[in-house]
Amino acid sequence: MTDNEQNYYAPTAYNSEKPRDLPPARDRSEDGYFLNKSLGKPINLPKKSHCREYLAQRTPGSWYKLSKNPGLWSKNPSQEDGPHVKVIWGSILEWPVFIRMLNHILGIMLLIGGGAAGVMSLFPSGPSAMQVASALVYPATLWIIIKILTRKEPKLKTDTRFFRRTGMVSIYLDKGKRQEIPFDEFDPYVSFTTGPTGSSNLILNLVHRYSNTAIGYHNAFMFEDKLKIEWEQLCDFMDISRPLPETPIYEQCRHWDPVSKAYDEKHKRPNDYWHKMSKKDIQALTFHAYDAVKDYPWGRTRQQALAQGWKPSEQRWREEQEARRQAQADDPV
Repeated sequence: MTDNEQNYYAPTAYNSEKPRDLPPARDRSEDGYFLNKSLGKPINLPKKSHCREYLAQRTPGSWYKLSKNPGLWSKNPSQEDGPHVKVIWGSILEWPVFIRMLNHILGIMLLIGGGAAGVMSLFPSGPSAMQVASALVYPATLWIIIKILTRKEPKLKTDTRFFRRTGMVSIYLDKGKRQEIPFDEFDPYVSFTTGPTGSSNLILNLVHRYSNTAIGYHNAFMFEDKLKIEWEQLCDFMDISRPLPETPIYEQCRHWDPVSKAYDEKHKRPNDYWHKMSKKDIQALTFHAYDAVKDYPWGRTRQQALAQGWKPSEQRWREEQEARRQAQADDPV
């Protein structure tokens, strides 16, 4: 580790290349059926990223919008600011998180309800266009108001915070008090939840191996592959032997993280790699990332996966481009 890295990262920062010799996890057989059931089952994955197909976490459109963001970090952020400093897991019980979720649901209902009402208005016995517009004006106005009020970054109090510099996880306790636990003392678990419509979703839980402390991720997943890639991204963020995860979110602050800066300089990564990429290319990479995550042999290292024939999204994208160029060359018309 260079002097710059020693001054930037705390001695407690997590490094997968130099893992601590931790004692075995406590025996949970005496915790009772219901407690163990709520925590779910352990995910047998290491605290080290291997698949790294993080584009599969979002839609192509959302990644494109992030890549064209003019930049939220015009100056060096403080210790408590910036996406390169901490990852935040919010709680649905907090008002800023709840109101954003409510606005998201309201927007979906407006889209579906408005579309259905518009189609019905085309039938002779259906509502008129004026009646449809009148029915939608109030929820649409509410959606716009909430959208305006929640345009800024929410200020959370009971959230869980993962700090890259220190390797610590800050957990809210009560009355403003917090507890910090090293990240490497948590193990990933997956539990199941059933929605109002009967659909089954997966929840990522981080369980402290020496106590009953558990942290639940605020979003549910339809597929276990997506849950695993979320866990990998968190490991990548906390692991100072690795650069920050390769997504547009960290594009404009990678140079403030010493490991990421050294990695980018060594591999000649452009500072505006995502920002200059076209919408078409980001969409193509995202769809290839979906397939790469689905095909990944979980439980194997990246080297083992590549040896088995697994292809990362970048390779799939390049092969697709080459095949398209070859087809154009063979058929110039």
